[in-house]
Amino acid sequence: MHEVRCCSDVRINGWARHSATCPYTESDGPEIGGCHHEKTYEQAEAICSAAGARLCTKEELETDCAAGTGCGHDKDLIWSSSVEASSASTNGQRCVSALRAKAEAVGAEIMYELPSIEAIAVHASGTALSELLADEEIQAVTANCMIVLPDSEMQRARSISDALSWGIDRIDSRSGTDGQYDDSGVTGSGSLVYILDTGVRISHQDFGGRAEAGWSAGCPTNSESGCGDANSGWVYQGVITEATSQCNGHGTHCASTAGGATYGVAEGTTIITVQVLNCGGSGSTAGIVAGIEWAVADSKDRGLPAVISMSLGGGGANRFDAAINAAFAEGVLSVVAAGNSNADACDYSPASTPLAVTVGSTTNSDAKSGFSNHGTCVDIHAPGSGITAAWVGSDSDTTTISGTSMACPHVAGVAAQIRALRPNFGPGQITTSLLCFATPDTISGLPSNTVNELLFNDLDDAALLECLQASSPAPPTPPSPPPLPPNPGSSCELAH
Repeated sequence: MHEVRCCSDVRINGWARHSATCPYTESDGPEIGGCHHEKTYEQAEAICSAAGARLCTKEELETDCAAGTGCGHDKDLIWSSSVEASSASTNGQRCVSALRAKAEAVGAEIMYELPSIEAIAVHASGTALSELLADEEIQAVTANCMIVLPDSEMQRARSISDALSWGIDRIDSRSGTDGQYDDSGVTGSGSLVYILDTGVRISHQDFGGRAEAGWSAGCPTNSESGCGDANSGWVYQGVITEATSQCNGHGTHCASTAGGATYGVAEGTTIITVQVLNCGGSGSTAGIVAGIEWAVADSKDRGLPAVISMSLGGGGANRFDAAINAAFAEGVLSVVAAGNSNADACDYSPASTPLAVTVGSTTNSDAKSGFSNHGTCVDIHAPGSGITAAWVGSDSDTTTISGTSMACPHVAGVAAQIRALRPNFGPGQITTSLLCFATPDTISGLPSNTVNELLFNDLDDAALLECLQASSPAPPTPPSPPPLPPNPGSSCELAH
């Protein structure tokens, strides 16, 4: 089966430019977004022409990732193909091995192997892509979409401040701040927080030696010689040093909020840096999925309870569902930022993933941050406007920035506290506890379809013991998987 994707510069028959399609709907009608079986290039061209549109170009397919769809083709990058996987390819690693063999046979360069989503990422020529798309054992070929941090979260303004962040001061109380932070003696010691971001300056004094080297998507084989330097955008094992301090400090800031001694929630947790965004603040879908897989594998090797913190995202729903669901199944909870577009979080990824904890942002007056995404996909809110934490210019450098990226690690830090307090809790129990702890109905300015829950972590509160002692309900059931990417165990995918 081949899926035709059409593009138009105007709305036609109710479909906007770059409309998504559903490969499970059989339709040979001319409407944009219809799905069409067994079509040649010429037939696909005719279908789009009949709708007053055209086939999308390769460039549109790549830029269209931000809109959450995906279109093609241009004889170079052909439309997505979708067929049932062979029974021999139902296992993730076997699927990856089969895809690797097919990709190597046509001269494609392998970037990442992604068994959790039964996919690989490749660099391939148009000719190679055509050959791969002609292979009906390959479920889909999609663009490797780019993720870019917002400019507002990448400023390089620097300062030196020992002042307590109002964010951690706020979450230890049901109302207001008092100029101090009380972690109730629960520091998160014995837990791991994986910061999937731009890298971390692990030598910063705020970490007190608790931040460790991890992995970088720019050198996935963990070979320093293959990683380049900060000028290429990637740092070895995700570690920012004095020599590479021109890298963006976003990841260091988030790590400091989650587990810093002065600015962080869980001052005893171990921070692991996983660089999935380069020094300029951009990365790819495949690189982020590879980072999730590395974090899960590393936590299993260490044998310690873990949380993934992802202060990143982009347009398009459900892009990371399969990888986050696989991490959940392995006992690792993902905490993610809702996004900064003042829009429906369900239209963004990974914010739309049901098994992730999606975090919106609040101000120091308990109002919704004007930039914060909202809607039914938001699970909880945390301080995100004007948050002070570590930065990368030196080992004492700090800065103050705003975003749901700053709210996310507050929640990851509390999740680490719970993981340390109850190491046998699974991700579903951690999520239940976070929501049970939260302060209800205190945030102003929220749309009616958005949960009004503010992060709270005074673990001396007797009521919270009831939250921790309550049996965990079954984890939420994820929705039917989107067309791309497939859920684990369903089919094979090759990302370009």
